[in-house]
Amino acid sequence: VICLFMGHLSCLYLCCYHHQLRGSKLFILHYASRRLSLSLSLFFFFLLSFVPVVPSFSPSSPSLAALSSLSLSSSLARVIREVRGAYRRDKRINREGEILSMPAYVLEFYKLTPEDLRLPLEQRRKVLAAKMKPAGEDGKFPENSLTETADISLLEELMVVSFFCLILGGPPTAFFSGIYLLLFGTWTSLAVYGICMVVLAFHPLPKFYEGIIQSKFSLAIYKYFSFRMIMEDTEIANPDADAWVGASPPHGVLPIANVLSMLGINLFARPFVGGGASVVLNAPFLRYMSLFGGMVSVSASSIDKATTKGLCVGLCPDGIAGMFRTSDENEVVYLRNRMGLAKFALRTGKAIIPAYSIGNTKIFTPWFDPYGIMEFLSRRMQASILVFWGKWFLPVPHRYNITMLCGKPLREGKLEEKAITPERIKATHQRILDGITDIFDRHKAAVGWGETKIIFI
Repeated sequence: VICLFMGHLSCLYLCCYHHQLRGSKLFILHYASRRLSLSLSLFFFFLLSFVPVVPSFSPSSPSLAALSSLSLSSSLARVIREVRGAYRRDKRINREGEILSMPAYVLEFYKLTPEDLRLPLEQRRKVLAAKMKPAGEDGKFPENSLTETADISLLEELMVVSFFCLILGGPPTAFFSGIYLLLFGTWTSLAVYGICMVVLAFHPLPKFYEGIIQSKFSLAIYKYFSFRMIMEDTEIANPDADAWVGASPPHGVLPIANVLSMLGINLFARPFVGGGASVVLNAPFLRYMSLFGGMVSVSASSIDKATTKGLCVGLCPDGIAGMFRTSDENEVVYLRNRMGLAKFALRTGKAIIPAYSIGNTKIFTPWFDPYGIMEFLSRRMQASILVFWGKWFLPVPHRYNITMLCGKPLREGKLEEKAITPERIKATHQRILDGITDIFDRHKAAVGWGETKIIFI
């Protein structure tokens, strides 16, 4: 313990003296210099190993006698094993700033600063890697340890509320305005209305994703939802790994965890786009969500094309039908017989990352008819036809902690079409369901959902 303490202090002193750093930069440099710290610790151990042990209290003390009889080789071997074990459990980044493996880690995006967001990508990765909190040796976080709600200023909350009023309040406003003009308006007003809708649906969207990712608005929306991401594999953040597809139910009224993940993963990891229904890509106002990092259609061909280009894709596998399967007690996911993702994995060989969006079903209160008419129309039109409300009975989500759980990637390998049998599809689909269930059950207690169960229908 003394050797380790002296080694760490020496490493910190060298960092301060040579780089004259303070605060978070010193913390990052210290972690990047763990090998130096380990070397200094072993150096002090060698020095202390040659100092004779002199009993200060009782010469016959069995503990002191045992300590003095320890051989240098056995002591050194034990210390090396303990130091290397602790080092491996706690390491986050290496000298090159690459994120290294650990059982699981959490990144609380709402605790970032504007300065963190504005850093160049490589420096940003180092800063965010240093701010990741590792789980215990069992891969879990302590119960209720990730339930903190972020503080948010009035201006930041106003920014978020205004954004959701635009993208979620715009479509119904445009729809009812069209109905009104159709009944009471003139032909001229209808023509102007039609032109405005066409422009809003098809005008080119600017691709300044980096500007939005680094903006104060991104930090405000992180704080509004106290957004966290728990990751169990470093492939999510490895820019050199093959592109993957993230499957993250449930959809809810709005899959806000998936939208926030577009901001978060693009911030420090790699290019990541969301997968949405084709109608959303050209729906006035709703299409502005693609400014968070880009969006592609959820068709198999579109996802395959995107992943071939190196883009990772995230989607809600339960789709629009999942909006009509909600429960106040448990998480109900409409995915038992939806095997399209399993077929995609077998036909393309792309890795599937099982994930779960904690909080998607809590930010809005939905209402739909008990006869299934709204669900039928929604599925036919590939658009949500239901009544919902949130904060102040407006299309503004309630403030609720949102956490994205990301498991380890599943790989089945690319198969020939003849080899893709119904039994193989069912087995792959079951692996995806088991992966989603495992990561949900492993981390639900940490986010305050210990009594909640996930039910696939």
